[in-house]
Parts: sequence; structure tokens; C-alpha cells
Amino acid sequence: MKCPNCQHENLNDSKFCSGCGTKLTNTPSKQGIPTWAIIVLSVCFIAIGGLGYAYWDFFSNKKSNSATYSEINDNQNLETK
Repeated sequence: MKCPNCQHENLNDSKFCSGCGTKLTNTPSKQGIPTWAIIVLSVCFIAIGGLGYAYWDFFSNKKSNSATYSEINDNQNLETK
């Protein structure tokens, strides 16, 4: 591996240049979460959130609709009498 500073030839596993002493940077190691994992996790969170919202919306509307329906029936019964 050549030093980017002085072009001195070094061993491949060297951390510092033997000619000038600067730190040698090898190919950067990939650290962190891979892109595919971020995409999969995002889709899962969106899907779980959507299903949770649908579940909540379904059951919350059922209760409020039944109350509204009974109020409408009571009002219609009063009008017909």
C-alpha cells in the first residue's frame, strides 16, 4: 500500500507509513446498519402502525356509531308519536 502523503511503499496491513509516519487509511470498514435492514424495518414499522391504527379506528367507530344510531332512532321515535 502506498502512502498518500509521500508515496512510500508500505505493507498492506500497516497502520502508519514507515517513510513519513502519517496514518494510513485502509478501505473503510462498513459499520452500522445495512441499507436493506433499514428499508425492511421501516416497512415493518409502517405496516404495524397502519394495522394498529386500523384496529383502533374500527373499534372506536363501532362504539361511537352505535351511540349515534341509537340517538337517531330515539329522535325518529319521538317525531312519529
